[in-house]
Amino acid sequence: MQGFKWHYWQGISKAAFKHSLRWLIYIVLVLTVIVLVIKSSLIALEKNQRLLEERLSHAINAPVKLQGFKATWQGIEPELQISQLKIYHPQHQQQVIFSVPHIKLELALWHSLLNLEWRLDGTITGLNLNISQTQQGEWLITELLALGESRPETRKVALSWLLKQAKWSLNKTQIRITPYQQPGVDLNQLIIKNHNVNHHHAFRVYGLVNEQPFQVFADLKHSGNILRAHSWSGKVYGKLPSLSWQNWLNKVDNLTIDKANLEAEAWFELQAGHLQSASAKLNVQQLAATLAEPSQLINFQHFAATVAWQHLITDNNPPLLT
Repeated sequence: MQGFKWHYWQGISKAAFKHSLRWLIYIVLVLTVIVLVIKSSLIALEKNQRLLEERLSHAINAPVKLQGFKATWQGIEPELQISQLKIYHPQHQQQVIFSVPHIKLELALWHSLLNLEWRLDGTITGLNLNISQTQQGEWLITELLALGESRPETRKVALSWLLKQAKWSLNKTQIRITPYQQPGVDLNQLIIKNHNVNHHHAFRVYGLVNEQPFQVFADLKHSGNILRAHSWSGKVYGKLPSLSWQNWLNKVDNLTIDKANLEAEAWFELQAGHLQSASAKLNVQQLAATLAEPSQLINFQHFAATVAWQHLITDNNPPLLT
């Protein structure tokens, strides 16, 4: 009887091994075909740089030129490198309105297989942007205004595609941010990274703000329309240097901020776009404000504080602020 059991299980083990081996061979063959198709596509793509320029130009309705384009194979993943991508003014085609010094794109093979959709790892180096706010509160890339009005649907499609990718980063980036009718803030030597795992995004930002170091970390998840605040939940951490922040704080309820020289380290928690809790360590050099009702001047100098705020919801009461 024991001999019969041994032969029985031995037969099952051999059958299972053959079945697994067969599937392994199928997977290897499929991957080989995919690799060969991608490799031949890369060769064809590299030989047709002009066609790529025409496709990009048609997509944005403005002339696009690439100084260099190279398609290579790194390990088991293809890689594209683009140097000096330039977008020209639609009407004045000798005028460069936007340029990207270097772009590297790699196929995120395993990420693509898991999602059954092409996903990329991307790196952009040397970007220089001006971002400004309109009277309606929208934020726009100044250099691209010559391309015409940017509709919310277009921005949604572009941002959705960007956030779907496996990883991307901006290196050696310079951004000037100008709120509506306010002085601009210069962000230099920026490194911005995003790692996406099933709609969970790990954002990391390092750089200089007005030549002083800062960092922002955000672990967020989105669902629905990414342009809507209520689609985002998660945690945010920021460490900001000692600067004049009154132009950004401006007015809080009935309190007008006249001067705010401070540095801060802060933690926030968001749920469906709403702030659930916040805590911060503040080192204030000067804080001057005007209270509207009753009219009163408030002035503080040289103090440190730790503040915390939480949004509480009870069974029988409306939300409370603490």
